[in-house]
Amino acid sequence: MTRRAGIWLVAIPWMLFIISAIGVVVLSVELAFMKLHVAYAGDQVEEFEELRFRSEKATEPTTIADCLGYAVSYYPSGTKQTTGSTLDRVVEGYRATVTREMIKRLRVITGNDFGNDPQVWIDKYARK
Repeated sequence: MTRRAGIWLVAIPWMLFIISAIGVVVLSVELAFMKLHVAYAGDQVEEFEELRFRSEKATEPTTIADCLGYAVSYYPSGTKQTTGSTLDRVVEGYRATVTREMIKRLRVITGNDFGNDPQVWIDKYARK
């Protein structure tokens, strides 16, 4: 075996080891960020659920409208989640569902119908 062949027999495994180590680091960082985004999504959905529960039990339009205003403005798309990502679509879908339920509750409590735009309801009934 020549000296040049011996060098390659040592260098190739080391290069593969270094490339593998870099891959492990990159994947570990990606996993950490994914776990963080999942935790953020869980927190956001929990907050929406708490607002939905509070508005469901409320009898005053101002309380429901305040909850609605907070739900609409709470970490909008692109703040905690990447806009358009799967988790963003889940969070925004839940926000839309909670918003519709709160507007439905406001219709029942007030006897009024100002449409489906949450801002109209917020402007009309939320505390200023």
